[in-house]
Amino acid sequence: MSVRTTVEQMVRHVNQIESTELAAQIEAELLDANAVTVRILFIKVLNWLRVRGVTTRQQPLPLPNYPWAEELRRLIDVCPSFSESFQVRDDHVEFKSSLCDDDIRWVEAYVVKNYVPVARR
Repeated sequence: MSVRTTVEQMVRHVNQIESTELAAQIEAELLDANAVTVRILFIKVLNWLRVRGVTTRQQPLPLPNYPWAEELRRLIDVCPSFSESFQVRDDHVEFKSSLCDDDIRWVEAYVVKNYVPVARR
C-alpha cells in the first residue's frame, strides 16, 4: 500500500469514524490492538503530518515513553503499510528515506486539506 493510500485511509477512518481496510489490518496484526488503539495511533500520526504541512518545520514525531508510542513503534515494525512509509530512528518517527519528496509533500497537503483534528470539530 502506498504512503498516499495509507494516509487517505487514516484520514477517512478518523474523520468519518469509518472502518477502513488499513484499520482492520492493524487490528489483526497487533494482537492487543482494538478500534480505540488504532484511532489513537492514527490521530497521533495525522496531527504530526498536519503540523508538518502547515509549518516549515520538518521535525520527526517524537516517541516518548507512553503506551501509544510503544504501539506505534510496534505497528511500524509489523504492518507493511506503515513500514513502507515510516521508520523509527532515535526514538522518533520519520518518513522512510526511500520515499520521494513529491509523495511526502502530497501527503502533508492532503492531511492539511482533509483532516479535521478532533479538537476542532
